[in-house]
Amino acid sequence: MPQPQHHERAVPAQRGDEETLFRRHHPKLLWIVRARVMASDEVIEDACTFAWIQLLRLQPDRMRDGRVVVLAWLARVAEREAWRLARYNWKQGAHLHRDANQEPLPEPIDPKAEMQGLEDLWDALDSLDQLPERKRRMLFLQGLGYSYREIGAITGDSFRTVDRQVARAKAQLRQLGRQD
Repeated sequence: MPQPQHHERAVPAQRGDEETLFRRHHPKLLWIVRARVMASDEVIEDACTFAWIQLLRLQPDRMRDGRVVVLAWLARVAEREAWRLARYNWKQGAHLHRDANQEPLPEPIDPKAEMQGLEDLWDALDSLDQLPERKRRMLFLQGLGYSYREIGAITGDSFRTVDRQVARAKAQLRQLGRQD
């Protein structure tokens, strides 16, 4: 009886530029993934390492139409892996394990104060719905703690554009607050 044939994908030969690519792009890759995924440094490092391994294994195009595309490819692979790892860690309860050096958990919140906070949140969300999508997204990212440079990396806008859009969004929210 004939043995079944396994159709394994042939591993492309290395091109010899991998070390140069790593030295040139690894710091920027870490920065990009940190800007796009809120996860621990370990998750970001693991995701970027995974992307480099995939580059060695798959040997994707480095250039397309005269443009360097390898960093974008690495960033996409690493970002997806970071989200996968972060989701896995969350499901495993990694967020519940605390180091002895960490600050103690805060005291429970007063239910009345929490209700007032929720009402304030709903009012704020109603105001945010009146902002254009672009301003709302940038303001939301800034509220999550991203810097203007990180927001620019996520949205593809310059530092100055992010600065202007966030300032205009805040001014528009102040104006909406006065109208109520």
